[in-house]
Amino acid sequence: MKKKMINATHIEGYVYEHKLEKKVSGENSKNPGTEFINGILRIATDDEMLNVVDVHFSYVTETTKNGKANSTYGVLLNIIEGKIGSVMEHGKENAGKLRGHVSGPADQAAGSGRDHSRYHRRPGSRMGG
Repeated sequence: MKKKMINATHIEGYVYEHKLEKKVSGENSKNPGTEFINGILRIATDDEMLNVVDVHFSYVTETTKNGKANSTYGVLLNIIEGKIGSVMEHGKENAGKLRGHVSGPADQAAGSGRDHSRYHRRPGSRMGG
């Protein structure tokens, strides 16, 4: 029996900056007219802001495939709307703190396919949300 390998990592840190966008899927997509977020979230994982990790989100919808609220969508939307600040726009002392789990099939090329990321605000983050 072939064992399916999973690539997984845990990331915690400050929202450094982002290139996230809210979009609507086109008429030729599997679910036309669906709002989703995609783009890159950069997370500084050290207090000196020297180690910055890029996390790519390809298709994050408001609800999961089971119809439940998708917490990652809410966090990303709050970042886009400025309710969760970034180091580059608001300074380290006002940047949001996040923790998250990123996973996907080991044979999946980076940045391709559906992402399996979960992000949550860390307690103590100063920006609203």
